[in-house]
This record gives sequence, structure tokens and C-alpha cells, in this order.
Amino acid sequence: MTARPDSSRHHPQSPHADPVDPDDPMLSEHRLRAPEALRLHADGVLRLLDVRKAPAREAAGATVAETAWRDPLSFDPNAVAADDARPFALYCVHGHEVSQNAAEALRRIGRVAYFVGGGFEALCAAGAPLGPLGPLERSAQSGTTQGTRDGGEQR
Repeated sequence: MTARPDSSRHHPQSPHADPVDPDDPMLSEHRLRAPEALRLHADGVLRLLDVRKAPAREAAGATVAETAWRDPLSFDPNAVAADDARPFALYCVHGHEVSQNAAEALRRIGRVAYFVGGGFEALCAAGAPLGPLGPLERSAQSGTTQGTRDGGEQR
């Protein structure tokens, strides 16, 4: 079993409740609450990664600032793992199958990976700083599934 990132420096609990039921049997030790994921990402302890499907991203019109996007339909855990040595926290819209499956793919290749309980909605409720979708990210709707790094620039 892999240890969670050090969370000994807790910030006060967000006034926004995590919309995920903590007693849900689908949850595991691989889940991070949104406030914890945001804090660990801001502290540089882990990398927050957006794995929402392109139509869901387009509908939201925004992403969490300083996060990269990888298309879950062509998700390559080896390519993602090559980008960063830190643990990952992945989010989709609600924190269900999409982010859980992507995190599991990273764990299968030996990386530390979590999913964000409640997904993008919980991150927004926890006060995540939002940014617009970059122009290269928007091209995913037209068939290009090239992921982008932080800030929307192509590698």
C-alpha cells in the first residue's frame, strides 16, 4: 500500500462540504477530498490533472487553474507519468468512473495516483481558482486529443 502525501499541515476545513458521501462503499484509500487535493497541489506535493471528457469541459467552459488536461478516451498512463515524478490527483466531473479509472491506470504502472471525490464540482465548491480553456484544449472537440500542459501550451 502506498502512503498518502503528507497532510500534517492541515488548513482549516473549507466551509463547502464535499458532496461525496464518506460512507459510500465505492470509495477507497485512493480518494482525496477536494480541499486536500487543492492544498497539496498548491504546495507542490502532487499534480492535479483534469480528465473530464471534452464535451463536459466545453460545457463547463473553465478548468482549475494550473492543471493539465488529458483526454480520458486516449489516456496513456505512461505518457502522463513521464511528465512529472510527483503523485497525481485526477478529477473528472463528479469523481466517478472517469477519474477513478485513469488513477487506477497510473497505479497499475507503479505511480501514486488518487481521484478527487466529487470531481470538478467539489473543487469549485472548495474555492478552486478557475481559468479559461486554452485554444489548444478546445481543439479536442474537433478530433485532436493532444493533451496540454499547465497553461494550455502544447509540449
